[in-house]
Amino acid sequence: MPRHRNGFSLLEVLVALMVAATLSLGLMSAQSSIIHLADRSAGIWANLNFATTMLAEDYPARLRMATSGFADRDGNRDTQWKLDRVGELDGLGHYMLTTKVPASSIEWEWLRDETRVGATR
Repeated sequence: MPRHRNGFSLLEVLVALMVAATLSLGLMSAQSSIIHLADRSAGIWANLNFATTMLAEDYPARLRMATSGFADRDGNRDTQWKLDRVGELDGLGHYMLTTKVPASSIEWEWLRDETRVGATR
């Protein structure tokens, strides 16, 4: 006649530990992905804010001619910008502004009517 035992066997405990370890590894991987996406999103927002500031404040005067490389924003080495004139489309100047912050860099394109200073389309 078999004896009745209370509790779990060693095999059941090991299986439960393996399941818990597998689930925790999956959660750690998901957390790592979320942190990476949050950092990327912060870099995109920093670039967007920087480009908006450049186009809205006194920078249109600086954006009249192309730069030879990256320029600092008012001596701040963390925010840099570069302007390239790509060409001309239908009589409009085709420009590309590249903004760079520590996390990332983004290229912004726009067309500008060369006959009117500051006119954008």
